[in-house]
Amino acid sequence: MEDQPNRHVDLLASLALDYQRKYLELEQFIQNVPMDKLPLQLKALAESTTDRFRSAQLLLARQMSTDGALQSEETLQMLSVIFRCFDEMRIVFQILLEHLPPKVNQP
Repeated sequence: MEDQPNRHVDLLASLALDYQRKYLELEQFIQNVPMDKLPLQLKALAESTTDRFRSAQLLLARQMSTDGALQSEETLQMLSVIFRCFDEMRIVFQILLEHLPPKVNQP
């Protein structure tokens, strides 16, 4: 059981490295996309990410319901925070994308 805390730290470290890698990949991607195509490309990436998140969200909820983990009010609240944060980030992204200068935001 002593390995459990280390698994959490390892997961967080892995997520941080993955974030950094994806950030750099997106920066490089943006440099190679013509500005007039950028909104459509970003929207496609956002939709793909959202689809993957929603699938994982559904599987996690199903698994936790099966395991009885969703019986805990604290667990349910933590999941709600994570899910709401994702939704808020998605909304911010969508609003920013819709309000790009007209020169960039042309289909």
